[in-house]
Amino acid sequence: MSAKRVSSAVADKVLQNVTRMRVSQVGGPTQIEANHVYVIAPGKSLTMADGYLNTRNAEPTAGRPVTIDRFFGTWPTCMASVRCAS
Repeated sequence: MSAKRVSSAVADKVLQNVTRMRVSQVGGPTQIEANHVYVIAPGKSLTMADGYLNTRNAEPTAGRPVTIDRFFGTWPTCMASVRCAS
């Protein structure tokens, strides 16, 4: 299914229908748990720190979307923390 055809508002429900893992839409601070799928809430930007996923309002961008780039930019910091790496 094309990502363009699935609204981010229902992406968690679509994914829940095809996996046994728990699927959660992240709209605020959320502790990272094993065997979970996390979906970014509409209009939010996602970061990771100290074993938590955090959101803030997404900044408008000209051109291609950069939300995933910003998220993976937080990965090295998170992996350095004991709670996130365990």
